[in-house]
Amino acid sequence: MENVLTLDARLLESALASLVDGLAIFDTDARVVYWNPRLENFFGLAPPQMLGTQATDAMNRLAARTTAPETTQGQLLEACAQPAS
Repeated sequence: MENVLTLDARLLESALASLVDGLAIFDTDARVVYWNPRLENFFGLAPPQMLGTQATDAMNRLAARTTAPETTQGQLLEACAQPAS
């Protein structure tokens, strides 16, 4: 059973890492627990820099790296406030 779980975890990691879009996953305490390579490519922020970061700090760091930080920050906050549909 452990081998199956290890294989499943590796397959999931591979799938998430190969996404064309950037993906961050947060835990129930709103800390970054996963940061895929695409986000690093887009924003120049490596996973070690972001893992454990609070969601609001992560959004501030992302927004600061855009051409319109205030607009981007507002969009990120709005997107996070939306319930999943």
